Amino acid sequence: MAPFFFTAEDVAANVSQKRKKDPPHKRTFIDLYNSKLAALASAAKPSNKNVVHGYGIVAERALRRGEEVLDPAAKFVSLPPKSSAIMAGNVIQCQDGGGGFFLLRDDTNGRAAPSFYLNEARDTCQPNVEWLIDRRGRESACLYWHIIRDIAKSEELLIVYDPDDR
Repeated sequence: MAPFFFTAEDVAANVSQKRKKDPPHKRTFIDLYNSKLAALASAAKPSNKNVVHGYGIVAERALRRGEEVLDPAAKFVSLPPKSSAIMAGNVIQCQDGGGGFFLLRDDTNGRAAPSFYLNEARDTCQPNVEWLIDRRGRESACLYWHIIRDIAKSEELLIVYDPDDR
């Protein structure tokens, strides 16, 4: 099945649950989210061709070392999700000391953030991306892909899931 991303409404609902009401200017939020997702799509897209396994993320254009690509669909949650979500690899825990998690996939609706499709650099494969967390206070954060070496167009983006395992 092809990747099916979180929609702006999914992410807005996550924000609404925290605030117990719709965020102000919800239409503006949805438009901004969609523009950020389009920006990500111009940099990289999921593919099942020439990837390590299953679906992976492949560069749509050359990406330069030091560039940062926002994944607007990675949903920040401050409380730990269900352990089943953690075991399934559907979340990543923030390792920057600030606590929190990013929900990358929701098994109830099958939607995911593009970051869910980043394959792991294993064996002889070298990573070219690392996650970068940009804090927006205690209750909010953004997840970026930090490009750690130049990536050619059509090259797969690879990450190390747990740097302690390398």
